[in-house]
Amino acid sequence: MRVGIIGLPQSGKTSYFSAVTGIPVDLGVREARIGMVHVPDPRLEAIADLVGAAKRTPPELEFVDMISIDTDGKGQSEDFVKRIGNSDVCAIVCGGMAPSTDSVVSDLDRVITELTLADLISVDRRLERVEKELGRGKKELAHERDRLSALKAILERGDPLRNAADAKPLLQHFRGFELLSARPVLAVVNRPQRLQSEIDGPAIAHAERLGTAALCLDASLERDLLEIDPEERQLFMEAEGLEDLAAPRTIRACFELLDVVTFYTAGENETRAVTIRSGTTAWEAAGKVHSDIQKGFQRAEVVDYDAFISGGGWPGAKSAGRFRLEGRDYPVADGDIVNIRFTS
Repeated sequence: MRVGIIGLPQSGKTSYFSAVTGIPVDLGVREARIGMVHVPDPRLEAIADLVGAAKRTPPELEFVDMISIDTDGKGQSEDFVKRIGNSDVCAIVCGGMAPSTDSVVSDLDRVITELTLADLISVDRRLERVEKELGRGKKELAHERDRLSALKAILERGDPLRNAADAKPLLQHFRGFELLSARPVLAVVNRPQRLQSEIDGPAIAHAERLGTAALCLDASLERDLLEIDPEERQLFMEAEGLEDLAAPRTIRACFELLDVVTFYTAGENETRAVTIRSGTTAWEAAGKVHSDIQKGFQRAEVVDYDAFISGGGWPGAKSAGRFRLEGRDYPVADGDIVNIRFTS
């Protein structure tokens, strides 16, 4: 899963990147950065302990700290569009060192408008190419022209594609198209801890009106907390009323935003936790493990987590009647332990 971090200059997005990844970076350097974060998972540890796994592999989140977004009304570079277009979540950092409620709201609106504009430019360019091909006699592109024209009309009225009801049936035809305003958005409200009571409520309410999730924090403080001894850090967090650090809070927010579930593979050589969207089929989930397993898919052996742990593994779950064989269309549930039967 990839989270693209964007924001206006001085928004604190690089401090936020450091806070969630633990990677120290030089502020003010204009370059994209990438950091990986392991997702803590107590269920993975319990399963791995039970089967005596030599290796345990947790899910990972990839965070990409992008160059500050431009808001000059000219759209974004192709590199920017590609990187953010490949992200599962777009984290928009708004605020900074001395924000107000109005500036946070304005910053969020500006960035979302810029993403919508970037989509309008991309769709318009694609539409021009399709029109030329139609002029050369490629009549099979007529449906694509009509759909692109409909997307263009939505974007011209200023609506991000993720919020427009009339965009949903169109987007299924453009899944490989890097449309930024169709991405789920996490608004990261970056404000000093002392302004929490003043800014958080109105900022969260505005984010909800825009159809985005919201996470409020002090990015500089969160970054500095990682450099403190854990015991000292805990005392400081309690004094500041912080229940958790930026990374776990971000992970939970992204999982909720994407409606993510986790399934497991349990083996002595390796036990893995794999994150997928809710509703993902067993056949699709097999592809998350290995493409060859998906190609040769036959059946999925499935046991739910509670039955696996209480039964002491596969044999106990089978004895208790909690073992199932499922076909390729089975929607994998959160906590399923899955073994794919496949032909090589």
